[in-house]
Amino acid sequence: MPHFHTAPTITVLARPQFAEPAHLPVQWMGEGTDGERLAEFAGRLCYMSQKNPASRTTRDYLENIKKQGHGSVLEHANYSLLLEGVSRSLTHELVRHRAGFAYSQLSQRYVDESDAAFVVP
Repeated sequence: MPHFHTAPTITVLARPQFAEPAHLPVQWMGEGTDGERLAEFAGRLCYMSQKNPASRTTRDYLENIKKQGHGSVLEHANYSLLLEGVSRSLTHELVRHRAGFAYSQLSQRYVDESDAAFVVP
């Protein structure tokens, strides 16, 4: 009996966990996630401005980073996601436009898919 997927399942496998170095503390202002704090820390490290008191929130700092075109600091925060119940067409598009991403995909060569489920758009 064939199996059908009608909706994708997305599971977060890993997310950034920022560990601020004790010898380079930042005076944070406002709230921020670990990923946001990591990106702000990376930006401040480029200019050795950790000791400067923050005059804006982490989110405002990151908005300014984007406006300045200093997007490389955003690359430090990586998430790992498990996508299930999506079509091979979708995964091929994701792999094709892979800049900034890494993929591990089910092998059609080594995996017996005789009982594979169909994806219904």
